Amino acid sequence: MRAEPNILPGDTSTPGPAASEPGCIPIPAGYFLMGCETGRDEEKPVHRVWVDAFEMAVTQVRNRDWAVFLAATGHPPPKHWTDPDFNHPDQPVVAVNWFEAVKYCDWLSR
Repeated sequence: MRAEPNILPGDTSTPGPAASEPGCIPIPAGYFLMGCETGRDEEKPVHRVWVDAFEMAVTQVRNRDWAVFLAATGHPPPKHWTDPDFNHPDQPVVAVNWFEAVKYCDWLSR
């Protein structure tokens, strides 16, 4: 378990064990229907897609989890990191794009 730095704006809690190693649940392999008949052209037609088995975190990634990632990697914080409407330690992290999420998952998988 990684030690959690106290680097969140407004966070006065004592650093403790990080939740950056979330509990995961297995998602079985199988088909699902992808697309939307009434959506944009690139969403049509609805079609079956196979997805291999994977694991998914039980909870959303919180700001306190993202803070551990930032401290460990030096990655820049997201756009709203210092906004008091979005930066409570237990709120889900926001303004993270797909590429940043992949970096977080890669880091978490090490």
